[in-house]
Amino acid sequence: MTHQKRVFEAILTAEPIAFGREKVAKDIQKQVVARMEDICWNQLQLAREIFVECARADFQVDDKNIQLLARRIFGNPYNTKYDLEDAFAHLTSIAKLSSLATPMSKPLG
Repeated sequence: MTHQKRVFEAILTAEPIAFGREKVAKDIQKQVVARMEDICWNQLQLAREIFVECARADFQVDDKNIQLLARRIFGNPYNTKYDLEDAFAHLTSIAKLSSLATPMSKPLG
């Protein structure tokens, strides 16, 4: 969490420079803008909400809301194998049903 706090603080320091709210040399601003465009995750709504929640909890890992947030973001199954297998089985059954309903090989009349 200490590392995350330093990362968020660096982002918040760089944003005023990148957006021109803080006056610096043009070449420095250009470099900051390039770095901010490279990382770009800081522009995501989820990243902003995580920052607000972490700041509210003073970046303490034992905070109940931080732990809940971590479980909701990262507590999913390790892979989507079963979800994909279920979807494939459903699509296969639909394909079988649709091919049975319209016999294409029988002659008309």
